[in-house]
Amino acid sequence: MDPILVKATLEDYPTMQNMARFYVYDMSRYCGRVPGVFDWSCPENGLYECVDLQLYFIEPNRHAFYVKVGTEKAGFALINKLGTTPDVDWNIGEFFVLAKFQDSGIGQQIAKQLFEKFPGVWEVAAMLENTGAYKFWHKAITRYTGGSFTEKQTTIQKPEPHSMLVFRFELPYPKTVSVHAPFSCQRVRAVLSKLQTKSKLRTKWLLVSNRISVIGVHLNRITF
Repeated sequence: MDPILVKATLEDYPTMQNMARFYVYDMSRYCGRVPGVFDWSCPENGLYECVDLQLYFIEPNRHAFYVKVGTEKAGFALINKLGTTPDVDWNIGEFFVLAKFQDSGIGQQIAKQLFEKFPGVWEVAAMLENTGAYKFWHKAITRYTGGSFTEKQTTIQKPEPHSMLVFRFELPYPKTVSVHAPFSCQRVRAVLSKLQTKSKLRTKWLLVSNRISVIGVHLNRITF
């Protein structure tokens, strides 16, 4: 069964915040082995904590989605507009697929759905230590853009200064006319070709008409 993105509401905030505990725990398998800015050690009470996600449910420039497979929650995707430069349209804030659904292609499908749903200039960042995230996003972005992206290491200032690898790419904006499967690209080209042919014929007819009019004027001036 294919995964889908489902828009989350403010009522979903507590549930997603709870799911984010597993998200942080999941990252600790990569980031916890290397000393860094963040503390990945197990908390005293045994409950991992994620940054507060509430802004994704109340700010208009942020969006929160559940990843669902059938009726089951399989993860979440959070996006915002906080890029490294002002011209960035969309940035992956947090992205998580539950262990049960990992390594099944679901994450790749959801990434593709996000890119198609929100066209524009994108940035996706991964911590240097998080090699799993880096490999995932490199594969997803390469596959979707055909390799048309840039990658650089930069320092992110919040919540504390830390280095990240940032992917940057631009996706085309959607056409004004939606093209469905039966109305393929070949069909579009055929229609455009016909329109261009008609336009050329119309232009030729106008030229002929003008010439006929000129000949008529000259004939009217001739005295037999």
